Amino acid sequence: MQVLDTELAGLATRGQREIRRRIGFIFQDHNLFDALTTFQTLSLAMEVAGSRPKRAEARQRALALLAKLGMETLIDSKPRQMSTGQKQRVAIARALINEPPIIIADEPTAALDADTTGLVIKLLKQLVEIGGASVLMVTHDSRIFSAANRTITMVDGRIVGAR
Repeated sequence: MQVLDTELAGLATRGQREIRRRIGFIFQDHNLFDALTTFQTLSLAMEVAGSRPKRAEARQRALALLAKLGMETLIDSKPRQMSTGQKQRVAIARALINEPPIIIADEPTAALDADTTGLVIKLLKQLVEIGGASVLMVTHDSRIFSAANRTITMVDGRIVGAR
């Protein structure tokens, strides 16, 4: 099986790590570090992916993405100062800050209200349509089914429908 033009069978640890760096993961539970501010979280994501911009450039990138999520005022906040939905948006920003070609999302909008869900879906669609990214999303959120190019319905681990 190939991912990002790389054969995965027999791929060494270093190669696996390189592939993972090019995939944005949005977890159902935000998994933020309590000691890090939003900016520090996004900076760490940039560094781990191999993108080491200067502090001013990193902050500008972070602010631009956070603005799309309505979160720019929380750039210097820590998770304990945020609501669950705000933490989830930081987790989404962390996954998207490096503009990955593949985004894997597990219930990314579960903690978000309708307006914020709309912002997130709009952003993901832009990454697909303009940036050429692919998004694989697992969700029970029927508000976003219509945004998908393709849906697969599963019940008890079995595919029961596709469109």
